[in-house]
Amino acid sequence: GSAAIGVSVLLRSNVDSRASQTASFLAREFLDKTRSLSESDWHNIWDLSPKGVASSYKIVASGTTGLAIASGTESSTIENITYTRYFTVENIRRDASDNIVESGGSEDADTKKVTITISWQEKQQNHQLSPVTYFTNWH
Repeated sequence: GSAAIGVSVLLRSNVDSRASQTASFLAREFLDKTRSLSESDWHNIWDLSPKGVASSYKIVASGTTGLAIASGTESSTIENITYTRYFTVENIRRDASDNIVESGGSEDADTKKVTITISWQEKQQNHQLSPVTYFTNWH
């Protein structure tokens, strides 16, 4: 009996781990696409309006081989779990020592805070992964 419980817990843990691994993969893929659009033309990120945590963006196909940014979220179903993903862009501020600060300082037009959010529901529980990175416009 205890062996069956142990195996059941192990299998449940493996399924939970697989969902988290899938979410991590989707976040990495989404970050790579977003970074690629930023590096190809800084205005792809800089021109997004509005900015802030309340504004979500997704990557869409554009033309025959390109990508573009559009408002909204996107969803993918993998192994019967639906993952929703989007990113937000925020302006950042720097103090006199060039440190990123929450308030005060001056706006840094060449750096943007990008947060990728992946959310999914599994076994009536909501899960979310939200890695943060900074994109810069190198001259």
